[in-house]
Amino acid sequence: MSQVQAQGLDFGIKAGLNYANVSGIEDFNQRQGISAGLFAGARLGDKLGFQIDALYSQQGAEVDQSISQVISEFNLDYISIPIVLKYYLTENVNIHAGPQLGILLNEETSVFNQTISAVEANTADWLGTIGVGLDLPLGLRAEARYSFGLSRVNGSVSLPDFDDLSNSRTQMTTLSIGYSWL
Repeated sequence: MSQVQAQGLDFGIKAGLNYANVSGIEDFNQRQGISAGLFAGARLGDKLGFQIDALYSQQGAEVDQSISQVISEFNLDYISIPIVLKYYLTENVNIHAGPQLGILLNEETSVFNQTISAVEANTADWLGTIGVGLDLPLGLRAEARYSFGLSRVNGSVSLPDFDDLSNSRTQMTTLSIGYSWL
């Protein structure tokens, strides 16, 4: 009988940049924001591992003002909790995938630089996440991830020109660096 034993426990901090968008409106551009928080994980042998993160994540979208004079920003801030299974291609390079839950902290829709309550975002945003990671010397690491919406971003929209938002989903690329002290 073989026993799977966790090796290489991992705990640390990470920070990076999000390049987020919301599908459904072609006039939306990426919102650049930060992603920062903690991670924990373990190796489950030579090839497998897992990682769970707890991150503050700025997401949403921006609208080119030359295209739309109605809405200019759709800012969403979340606590994001991705849980990924890692497969190690080499000792230091992994690919990973898994689900991610976003818990809404703040929602701001700006029209003519004034904050309004036109879009009611759902309090939970479910995403799928895929990525690649690189474990560097001295506990440093780098990751690149793409996350795609599995659930709709919002429940209702009270702006007539933006009805397509009712079926919108998050699309996001995240580049991050981290430090593990275990």
